[in-house]
Amino acid sequence: MARPKKDGKRATGIQGKKGFLYVVISQKVLRNGSHSIEKKWISTGLPDTPDNVKKASEIRMRLKNSNKENLIDRNITVSDYIDHILAKKEREIANTTYSSYLYQSNRIKKYFGDMKLKDLCGNMVEGFLDDLFISHNLQSRSVKDTKVLFGSIVAQAVKDGIIPYNPVKEVRINKNLAAEYARERNKDDEFFSYDEAQAFINSVESHELYELFYITLFFGLRREEVLGLKWSCIDLDQKTMTISHTVTVGTTVNRTNSTKTHASRRTYPLNDEQVDMFSCMKKKERAN
Repeated sequence: MARPKKDGKRATGIQGKKGFLYVVISQKVLRNGSHSIEKKWISTGLPDTPDNVKKASEIRMRLKNSNKENLIDRNITVSDYIDHILAKKEREIANTTYSSYLYQSNRIKKYFGDMKLKDLCGNMVEGFLDDLFISHNLQSRSVKDTKVLFGSIVAQAVKDGIIPYNPVKEVRINKNLAAEYARERNKDDEFFSYDEAQAFINSVESHELYELFYITLFFGLRREEVLGLKWSCIDLDQKTMTISHTVTVGTTVNRTNSTKTHASRRTYPLNDEQVDMFSCMKKKERAN
């Protein structure tokens, strides 16, 4: 039997390169409004030997069948394509992030309805972003977040050959509308002063949720961090409290043994007053 070549063709759609076999698949792409054929080389990880050629051909067949299943109709609507993308993202992102994406995408779907994605243009995107201010009274940050999500979805549509360019990327948020609909900061938005915080704590001292108020106010924890506190995080002997669990609400309630970021995992020292408070809290727990 002849030795396999170091480089060259082995079977239909199979190529050898540097001692390994590659599947070569031709795919149609849309660039600058015109279609072209590009070849994609995919490593099989198989050494370039005659026995592996058949295995490589089987891999190629599976990849081709997979590509056929994933072909997207170029007449797909904006709403259907968003659903298609979010179904993929659901497997890759946290549930709370996915919930946020659903909320933002519903605004996009409601505005564009059953319009074909390939017909999307810059003027339409401008109208949509302006409408977020006018009809929904959103703040600039919310409009920007929705634009970022919409832009990433349309960017994928460009890769899928549905639309020749990304009109969302080229559009700028209307600064005049952003300023007009910006909510004025009022006194209720300001932080408690020390005296106000002390007055509040004194006023709720007899409340059944006093400890919850105290922990939130004194340590400045986020809601999901307060709800995620466990007794295993409290060390009364060492006088420490560690933030390492969270409870979040997305499409479901999620309890995780991690914080939002690695930097969010932190340990606080407890003073004698706080140790006494947690000790009393344990007694309440046993009584209840």
